[in-house]
Amino acid sequence: MRHDIDNTETEYSDAVLSAVTAGRKITAIKLLREERGLGLKEAKQAIDRLERARRGDAAGHPAMRDHGGGIVVVRLVVAIILVVVIYRFFFQT
Repeated sequence: MRHDIDNTETEYSDAVLSAVTAGRKITAIKLLREERGLGLKEAKQAIDRLERARRGDAAGHPAMRDHGGGIVVVRLVVAIILVVVIYRFFFQT
């Protein structure tokens, strides 16, 4: 199975994605070179782009897997606190 990761129509194999996810950058570069016949520089640049895309740096936003869940929880807690404060202010004396 192949995945589109960096929105440039470039697909990576599961082995490459697993290596990047596990932090094994050199292994990912080697695998990509074998799969595509790329030179060292091109493979390294592709893996660097993949890592940036997975972190969310390419779009300038934090990746959902890194920070999105925490942000949602914080916003939910703030919303609940606001509802409780508003309820107490208007409906309790």
